[in-house]
Amino acid sequence: KLNVTTLLPINSDLGDFVTSAFPGGYVLSSSRDDFNARWSYDHSPYLNIYVVSDSMRKIERQAYLCDKHHDGTAFFDTTNSTWYFAKNYLPKRGKLSTTGIFMYNQKTKEESVYAFNDPIYFLAHPYLSPKADTLWFSSDRSGGFGGADIWYSVKSEGAWGEPINAGKQINTIENEMFPV
Repeated sequence: KLNVTTLLPINSDLGDFVTSAFPGGYVLSSSRDDFNARWSYDHSPYLNIYVVSDSMRKIERQAYLCDKHHDGTAFFDTTNSTWYFAKNYLPKRGKLSTTGIFMYNQKTKEESVYAFNDPIYFLAHPYLSPKADTLWFSSDRSGGFGGADIWYSVKSEGAWGEPINAGKQINTIENEMFPV
């Protein structure tokens, strides 16, 4: 049995998970109920992206990254001041139809779309290599080994290349989700 006194002060009574570091803190994906947007599937709050201070005393929702559906997980590229984050929602018919990885440049305030997003596939959980030249993510795109696999895309001459499956040493017939 988990002793609740061991929980961090950032925990809510809903889904919370840290996805990456952020200058002076951490990136948190959470379905804490402070935004009032709810998933029609089970009426739970949507995920949103937050930044938590190192002291874990301050939590701030990143409203410019969030819309009215699931937003998160996210990775912040400190070198280029760019967020890599996932957005998706579950329409009434039960199949993900708007999903993908997006980039938001904090300097220019511009959002861009990962070139290989596809409305029929799940793409989420972006994670950038330390040199910012390889984007890792999870997807159920065709060419995988099962459910969702870990994929990567290499940046060359300023553009992301065709996604490459990370292979069967990493991927299985099950769902591989968080390439951290």
